[in-house]
Amino acid sequence: MGECVESCRFKEVILTCKHHDRFCLWPSAYTEHSIKNSPYKNGKGDMVNEVSMACKKEGVRFGIYLSPWDRNSAVYAKPEYISYYRDQLSELITNYGPVSELWFDGANGGIGYYGGANERCEISQDYYDWANTVNLARSLQDDELVVFSDAGPDIRWVGNEQGWAGETNCYPMDPDSCLIRRPGYKKIIGAGMELGSDWIPSKVDVSIRPIGSIMSQKIPW
Repeated sequence: MGECVESCRFKEVILTCKHHDRFCLWPSAYTEHSIKNSPYKNGKGDMVNEVSMACKKEGVRFGIYLSPWDRNSAVYAKPEYISYYRDQLSELITNYGPVSELWFDGANGGIGYYGGANERCEISQDYYDWANTVNLARSLQDDELVVFSDAGPDIRWVGNEQGWAGETNCYPMDPDSCLIRRPGYKKIIGAGMELGSDWIPSKVDVSIRPIGSIMSQKIPW
C-alpha cells in the first residue's frame, strides 16, 4: 500500500470507508456488516488502518468518505440513525486520525434493503443535522479538518461527476441556497455566487470508470 501511495505521488488520499451499501472497510464496533465478517485476512483485516498507516509513512494527508445514506440499516430515516452515524464518524477520526478532509455525500435516501424492509426511505432536508455533526468531528482532533459536502462548510460539490466546472465559478456562496433538492441547486453550486456570504470553493470529482445505471453521467474521455 505504501509503495502505491509513494509511486503515485499523491498529496492526499480520501478513502471511501463506507458507501451507500453500508459495508464498512474497518471492523466497526457498531455493525456486523463490515470487513470483520469478510474473507479478507480471515476477518482480521482493516483496510482503513492499512491506508491511513501508508499515508502516515509517506507523509501523505489522509481523508475519509463516509456516506450518510445507509441502504442496509434498519434504523435509517429514524432519529436513532443519526447517533449511529456519528458513532461511526467518531470511531474513524479517533482510531485512524488525524484526518485531513471529510467527504459527506449528498445522498438523501431512496430504495434499499433497510434490515429486510426492502422499501423506499425518504428523509427531510434537515434530517442529518449537519451543523452538529461537523462540530462533533472538529472536536475530535486538534489538527485542521476540511469538510466537503454539497454546501460546504469548507468545500462544496461542483454539481456533477464528469470532471468539469462552470465557465463562471465563483468561490463565494450562500450555503442555504445550494442544499440538495432546492430548485436549481446544481446550477447554483456549479457557478457559485459573486456576492455570496461564505467562502466555499468548489471541488471537481470524476469517476475513473463508466458510471452505472444509478447515474447517467459518463467519463468525457
